[in-house]
Amino acid sequence: MKKISMAIAAAATVLLSSAAMAQQAPNSRLYVNGAVGASHFDADCAGTESCDNSGTGARVMLGYELGGGLAGEVGYMSFGEAKATVGGVRAKIEAGGILLGVAFRAPFARDWDATARLGVISMKTKVSATDGVNSASDDETNTAAYAGLGLGYAVTPALHVELNVDFSRAEYTDAQADLRNFSVGLRYAF
Repeated sequence: MKKISMAIAAAATVLLSSAAMAQQAPNSRLYVNGAVGASHFDADCAGTESCDNSGTGARVMLGYELGGGLAGEVGYMSFGEAKATVGGVRAKIEAGGILLGVAFRAPFARDWDATARLGVISMKTKVSATDGVNSASDDETNTAAYAGLGLGYAVTPALHVELNVDFSRAEYTDAQADLRNFSVGLRYAF
């Protein structure tokens, strides 16, 4: 009986230590984050024959955990494009740029975390138009604020699936458009 109790205790110890090791985070603080999703330009469509303010946005970032849930991030974000037709002229607006910011990540349940991001983006807004024969394009780069919220689930200690929403603003001459991107992505810690 004593041998059976010792065997059960040894098996329980091995199982518990394996579960604890599986939940440990990777030793490195470096991570990559990529996401793709639906973007929206909050642009005025008044006076257009057709207008499509939705597109596909994407984000790729490299981050470094600083401790206490705080991380520094650098990357590229595209808010996709919006299209409109006015008097037979097809116009397209694209917005995206290099970003630099901080992220605060807080776990709130087993395998779940929430992330808040804040930073600046060097937003390049490109406007192009064509009437089928002639075409022209121009761009303008401005520094804008960006913010984001995310919800993550740990598939493994190193791999997280995330739902994100990011916000910023595009500017071209005197016009502005608020931007948002809802995305699904992955975060992988090295």
